Amino acid sequence: MPGTCIQVGIAKTTSGNYEATLLEFGLVSWSESLNNAIKSLVKQTHAHILSVIGRAGFEQFIREVDDQVMDGYWRNYRKIEFSLARDGRDLSHEMDSRFVL
Repeated sequence: MPGTCIQVGIAKTTSGNYEATLLEFGLVSWSESLNNAIKSLVKQTHAHILSVIGRAGFEQFIREVDDQVMDGYWRNYRKIEFSLARDGRDLSHEMDSRFVL
């Protein structure tokens, strides 16, 4: 959705696959390639949003993102992300090293 900020977590699993997670809705996709994991998550997200809005309207969509069911995941995500930031191993440092520096 244009202008909407969402949090996506991306991790490489011990098996070598990539896992992409949309924390707001608890959607998860995985693939052997990072690009395919992200593409799959985008498709799932699009389908989920259209399904909720089509079935119950935009107000239900707003209630869904406001139900705080994912707060525990957010809390853990932030804790892990900031712990990794101490050593420069967080997602922001990783993205900076790949795309900015």
